[in-house]
Amino acid sequence: MSEWIRVDERFPSLEGLEDYQCGVEVLVSDGKTVTCARWESNKYARTEKGRVPRWEKSGRIYYGRVTHWMHLPEPPK
Repeated sequence: MSEWIRVDERFPSLEGLEDYQCGVEVLVSDGKTVTCARWESNKYARTEKGRVPRWEKSGRIYYGRVTHWMHLPEPPK
């Protein structure tokens, strides 16, 4: 299983993703709760602000406090 990574150390990498993939699903935590979110960037956005990577959940900007993140575990076999 992956280890928790502090957002002040680094964010998930978006490098190497195909054009149709502009984000990566991860687990995020505020230190008390855990939820699934997406580190997202829309390189086709009309504005620079729209191209800046951000946390999203269910297709909307996630305004919850994120202090840590980790990759999703592998599914069971």
